[in-house]
Amino acid sequence: MKELFIHIGTHKTGTSAIQNFMERNSLLLAKHKLVGELNFNNNIFKLVRTKSIDSELVNDISRHIADELKATEAFKLNKFLLSFEGLSGDRELGYKNSHIIAEHLYQIVQKLPDITNIKIIIYIRRQDDFIESLYTQTIKEGGTLTFKEFLEQYDENCFNWDLLIQSYEKVFGKENIIIKRYDKKYLVNSTGLLKDFLDILGIHNINKIEGNTDINLGITKEALEVQRTMNKYFNENEKLDLRMMLEKTNSKKPFENFSLFSSLDDREIFLKNYVESNNKVSEKYFDRDSLFSPISENHYTITNSLSMEHILVVIMKIIMYKDKEISNQKNILNDVVRVLQQNEKKG
Repeated sequence: MKELFIHIGTHKTGTSAIQNFMERNSLLLAKHKLVGELNFNNNIFKLVRTKSIDSELVNDISRHIADELKATEAFKLNKFLLSFEGLSGDRELGYKNSHIIAEHLYQIVQKLPDITNIKIIIYIRRQDDFIESLYTQTIKEGGTLTFKEFLEQYDENCFNWDLLIQSYEKVFGKENIIIKRYDKKYLVNSTGLLKDFLDILGIHNINKIEGNTDINLGITKEALEVQRTMNKYFNENEKLDLRMMLEKTNSKKPFENFSLFSSLDDREIFLKNYVESNNKVSEKYFDRDSLFSPISENHYTITNSLSMEHILVVIMKIIMYKDKEISNQKNILNDVVRVLQQNEKKG
């Protein structure tokens, strides 16, 4: 019997850290006959945006995965993993197309040889934290909308975890859905996330596993506003350069939070849209246990306006970093010149 675990995200729940970890350790995991990591081809990105069932797309992706399975035959594996957060849905649509993606995925895996057990892994996050993190990522990718403008794009059916889960329950069955909470209460840090994920796969107490978990570095609120403002004026290369500089000089730690909501009341009003749907998920999968940690007034730093002082701090950190980088390069160049001069004297 061959098992296939399909990890569909959601976005902003440590997917990149998980994927990096699995990729770095894929050979070790395969040698221990623990799990074989499979990859989608580029057509998976088309699937995220498709509006109706595309049989040609289904056939192409299933053939590719079948080839990936065949390539692992030498390891004699019985457990495999596919991971792609886009399977949660198009984030620009608020995941409203998740039912179409779920149906596509079901048709794809039905064509795979010898796969008899399929599990869908879904990590979910409290929607206010989720939308703030998604907004941050959008700005880092070149967006220019304010947070208020960003929120206005979505209604209460967007990023509705009950609707997303139902999309997959309908085709794969509730018994094959694994729901996990991306929440500080349940995952102390990024290492806790990896342990949690490996537990799902039935992997325990394996040594010599490594992985860089800081893939999508967060940046401070001040740095985010600098990025958003400059995105209006910079070209794509300049935007990317600025993002890299901000991540190096103005980064924040995982689960370190600042508030993009203007007040605690605004945050609570936003979350009221999801009380009923979140309760349904809690009832079905967590025995009515509270789905997420409650809002803590002390958990968020709220700053409604950024002063010139805040902006100058961000800019000065970049200047000091670049100055140090240039100084280091000069020192390296001087060392090279010195060695060359010594060799020339010896000659």
